[in-house]
Order: sequence, then C-alpha cells, then structure tokens
Amino acid sequence: MDQQPSQTSQGDEWDYEVSISDILKQAWETANGAKGTIWIAFAIMMIISGVITVVFKFSAGSTGIVAVLEGLIKLFITLPLSAGLAMIGIKLASNVPVEWSEVLNYFGRVVPLVGATLLMYLLVFVGICLLVLPGIYLAFAYSMTVPLMVERGLSPWEAMETSRKAVTKHWFALFGLYLVTGLIILVSMVPLGLGLIWTLPMGILVNGIVYRTIFGYESEQV
Repeated sequence: MDQQPSQTSQGDEWDYEVSISDILKQAWETANGAKGTIWIAFAIMMIISGVITVVFKFSAGSTGIVAVLEGLIKLFITLPLSAGLAMIGIKLASNVPVEWSEVLNYFGRVVPLVGATLLMYLLVFVGICLLVLPGIYLAFAYSMTVPLMVERGLSPWEAMETSRKAVTKHWFALFGLYLVTGLIILVSMVPLGLGLIWTLPMGILVNGIVYRTIFGYESEQV
C-alpha cells in the first residue's frame, strides 16, 4: 500500500482512516528493507540500558534509593533513544532516508521528554484510580506524545493534548491495531524468538505509519 497522509486539520480536527490490515501489510513490506537500520538502533538502546543496569548492580548495591536513582537515570537516557527509534519508524514509513544514528539525535529534548513522561504517568495513575478505564484510555490516547514533541517541537502539554484529541477520533480502531500487532510480536517469540527479526521492526513501523497517517510528515520540518 502506498498510502499518503490523509490528515486534514482544522484547529483540533483530524480526518483519517484506520485499516488494520493495510497498515500491517505496509509495515511488513517496509520492514523487509529496513530491518538492519531498526535493529542497530534498537540494539544501541538495549546495550546502553544494560550497561546502566550492570553498573548499578555491581557498584551501588540494591537499596531502594539506588533503585530509584537507576530508574531516573534510565529514564533520562532511554527516553531520547526511544524518541529516536520512533522517528526512524516515522521516516521509514514516509519514504524518507534515515540512518541508525537517528536514534542518538534527540538528547537535546531530554528535559521536556522526561517532564511529559512523568506528567503522563501521573495522569494515567489518577485515571487508573478512577475505576481503571480512564487510565487505560489516557495511556493509549497519549501514545503519540513523544513523536509530536520531537517531530513538531510541541511542548509537553501541547503534545499530550494533540495526541489525545487525535487518537480519540479512532481510539478503538487504533487500540485494536496495536493489540493485533502486540499479539503478532508475542507469537513470533515462541520459536526461540527468531520471528522477532521481522516482527520487532514491523511493530516500530506500525507506529510510524499511524503517526504519518494522522499527522502527516514532511522531511523539512526536522
């Protein structure tokens, strides 16, 4: 499928369609030529996270304070890397050339990224306390916050509200898409995890295609 962004925005309005089968098909086809780029970027993120874990395990013990400190450091390191991985998916979904080094490009946005993430955690926690369902709604509705911050340069609250309003347009269809994608990835782990070679890049590309479909993407914006 060669789908162009179907976004037409008027204020806070978005007009787009969600076809689970079409998005999965395009993600699978794109992954065939993009596995190397995505896997190198993903491996860098995992190696850095693993190094932090090992350093804390062997040099600082395992007290509660140390565990909190480790979590905060991981948050500050892995969030920009996750943003870079998301941008790789968006660019590949938009037929824009991208290198694995894109994963390292967003440390300059680390403070607002951490701020947005902590605020999302807080609001989702409050939502969970309010009969669970509001928390589930917000957790998924905020899913485009990070790429909106790094691709559009939005503030944390602007990105959160833009994501929430846009995703809400087709919340159930998008939730179904990510549920199916998650199940595919889960099943692919059964034969010694070999299927992840294909399904992990596919999952990242699904996210990229969804972002492009809702918001569009133009390379000159970055």
